[in-house]
Amino acid sequence: MCEFPIPAEFPGGTIAWHKFLKQNLVYPEIAIDQNIQGTVIVQFKVCTDGTLCDIEVISGPNELKESAVQVFKKSPKWTPTRLNGRNIKDYKRQPITFRLENE
Repeated sequence: MCEFPIPAEFPGGTIAWHKFLKQNLVYPEIAIDQNIQGTVIVQFKVCTDGTLCDIEVISGPNELKESAVQVFKKSPKWTPTRLNGRNIKDYKRQPITFRLENE
C-alpha cells in the first residue's frame, strides 16, 4: 500500500514562516536606493534531518537574490517530508516577496 507523502514544512507552519521572514529578511540597501521590488523564487532541498541545502534562486531581481538565499541559510530545521513512515529528501520552491513600504 502506497501512501501520499506528507510535505515538509517550517516548524509552526505558514504563520511561523511569515513571522521568521519578517524578523530575518534583510532588504538590500541597493534595492531600497533604486526602488527595486519584486518576488524571488527560491528552490531548496529539505534533507531527511530537516536541514535546508541546495538553496538556489530560480528567478527574481538580481539585487534581491542574495538576501533571499541568506534568509533560507538562517532558517531553523524544517519538519522533513515523510513517506511510508520515513523521512525523505524533497525539493521545494518558495516565493519571497520584497515590497517597499509607501512613505
